[in-house]
Amino acid sequence: MGSSAKRMTVVVIVCCQFLNSFTGSAMNVAIPTIGAEFHAAAADLGWVVTAYNMCTVALLLPLGRLADLTNRRAIYLLGLGILTAVAEAAAWAPGLDALIVTRVIQGLGASCIFATGQAILLGAVPDDSRGRAIGWSTAAVYIGLSAGPVVGGFITHHLGWRAVFHVIAVIGLVLVGFAATQLPPNAANSASAQPAAAPVNPVDPVPASPAPSLRQRLDLPGMALVTIASLLVTYGLTELPAAPALIALAVGVALLAAFVAHERRTDTPLLPATLWRAGANFVLSNLSALLSYAATFAISYLLAIYLQQVKGLGADLSGVILITSPLVQAVISPWTGRLADRHSPFLLASLGMGLCAAGLVVFAFLDPGTPLWLILAVLAVIGFGFGLFATPNTTAIMSMTPPADHGLTNAFISMVRNLGMVCSMAVITVLVRASFGDAEIATAPVPVITNTMRLAFAIFAGICAVGVFTSLNRRTGQPLR
Repeated sequence: MGSSAKRMTVVVIVCCQFLNSFTGSAMNVAIPTIGAEFHAAAADLGWVVTAYNMCTVALLLPLGRLADLTNRRAIYLLGLGILTAVAEAAAWAPGLDALIVTRVIQGLGASCIFATGQAILLGAVPDDSRGRAIGWSTAAVYIGLSAGPVVGGFITHHLGWRAVFHVIAVIGLVLVGFAATQLPPNAANSASAQPAAAPVNPVDPVPASPAPSLRQRLDLPGMALVTIASLLVTYGLTELPAAPALIALAVGVALLAAFVAHERRTDTPLLPATLWRAGANFVLSNLSALLSYAATFAISYLLAIYLQQVKGLGADLSGVILITSPLVQAVISPWTGRLADRHSPFLLASLGMGLCAAGLVVFAFLDPGTPLWLILAVLAVIGFGFGLFATPNTTAIMSMTPPADHGLTNAFISMVRNLGMVCSMAVITVLVRASFGDAEIATAPVPVITNTMRLAFAIFAGICAVGVFTSLNRRTGQPLR
C-alpha cells in the first residue's frame, strides 16, 4: 500500500470514528426530550443507550474473528451501511419500543466497525507511529463526543430529536461512499490469516491434507457461548436487582466460565493462544479499561438530566456545557499518543485514571446551587484524565499481540469498553429504578434527582479508584510484543 493510500485509510477510519461517537453523544442530550414525547418511565429510557451497548458487546468477538479470517474491509463497510440505514429508520420510530429495536440493530453495525477499524488503521502505519495513529483515532472519537451534545442539543431544541437521526443518516451515507472508494480491497488483513494452499511433497506427489475451510477455522461453539453469555450478563446487570436479572447474570457468568474452558480445549479457539499468553499486563490493562468506562461513561447521561431538570437549561445550552470533557480529550489525545510511543503507557494511563477519580469525587457533591463554572472545570479535569488514559492504554494492549490478531485484539478491547459502558448504565438504572420507580423523569422532584446523582457519582469515584490500583499494578519493565 502506497503512502497516499495509507493516508486515505487513516482519514477514512478517523472520519468513521467521529460518526460512531457523534451518534452516541447526540442521543444522550436528547434523552429527556424522547422521554417527554413517549411519556416513558425514567428507568425505561436507559434502554435507548443500553440496548445498543448490549448488542455491541455480544457480537464483537465473533465479528472480530470473522474479519481476521476473511476481509476486514467488507465487515467494516457492512457495519457502516447498517449504522447509516438504521439511523434513518430510527428517525421514524413510532414509540420507545421501536426506537430501542433500531438501537439494537445499530449495535450490530457498531460491532462490525469496532471489530475492524483499529486493526485496519494499524495496518496502514509503521510500528513506531502506532501510538500517534491511535491518538488521532481517539481524537476523532472525542471530537464526535464534543460535537454530539452541541449539534444534537441544537437540533433537538429547534427541530426535535428525530432530526438528529436524519443528520446521522446523511453523514453516514457520505462516509459509506468515501470508505467504499478509498479503503484498499483487503485492508490490513495479514497473510497469515488466510488459508494457505495445500503443499505438495516433492518426493511423494500425493498432496497434503487440503487447507481447512472457513467453517472449520471458525470456533462456532465458542462464538455461540460468548454471544449468549454476553447477552445474559449485560441484561442481568441492566435489570438488577430483579430476580430474573440475578438468574440471567448467574447463567451468563457460568456460560463465560464454560467458554474459557472450551477455548483451552479446542483446536480452533475464538481467542488465539497469543491473547492467553499476553500475560498479566494484558489482563490488567483490559480490566483497567473496563473500570475506566464503567466509571465515566454515564457522566454525560447524568449531567444532561441534571442540567435540564435541575438547572432548567435547554438541550442546546446543556450540549454546549457537555462539550467540555470530550473537547479536552480530543485536543490532548494526539499528544498522549506521541507520549505513549516514547514513554511507559502504563504510568500515563494510571495518572489519567487518578485525575478522573478526583473529578468524580467533586461531582459526588453536586446540588442545585453548584455553579456552572465548577461543573465546566471538573469536566475539563475528567477530559484531560481520560485522554491521558485511553490512548496509552489502547496502544499498550495492541502492542502485546501480533498483527495477524489485531482485529480480534481490537474486538476484545471494544468488547471490554462496551461492557464497561453497560456496567455504567446498569448503576444508573438500578439507582433510578430504586429512587424513581415508574415515574416519568420530567415529574421527578429535584431533591430525588440530585440525591440519586450524588450516589451514582460516589459509586463511580470508587470504581475509578479501583482502576487506579489495577493500572498501577502493571509492570512497566515487561516488554511489549
